[in-house]
Amino acid sequence: MQNPLLNLTVQQLERALQIRQQIESLQSELDALLGSPAKALPAKAAPKLKAAAPAPAQKKTWKLSPAARAKLAALARARWRKAKAEGKTHL
Repeated sequence: MQNPLLNLTVQQLERALQIRQQIESLQSELDALLGSPAKALPAKAAPKLKAAAPAPAQKKTWKLSPAARAKLAALARARWRKAKAEGKTHL
C-alpha cells in the first residue's frame, strides 16, 4: 500500500502543514476556553468522524396469542396432512 503523501506536490504538503498547525492552534484555544485540556491524539489514532445517521427504528415484534398460535398450527397440520395424502414429501 502506497503512502498518499508521496503523490502530493510541495505546495500541497506546505498547505497541509499550515492546516495542521491551524487545527492545533484552534484545539489549544478551545481547550483554554473550556478549561479542560484534551489529550491530543496522533493523526492515525484520531477517531474518524461519520455523518450523523439516525438510529434505525426497532421493528415491533408481534406476539401471537396462544389461541392464534394453535389455529396456525392446526392449519399447518392440515396442509401437511393434505400434502402427504397426495404423496408429496415437501410443500
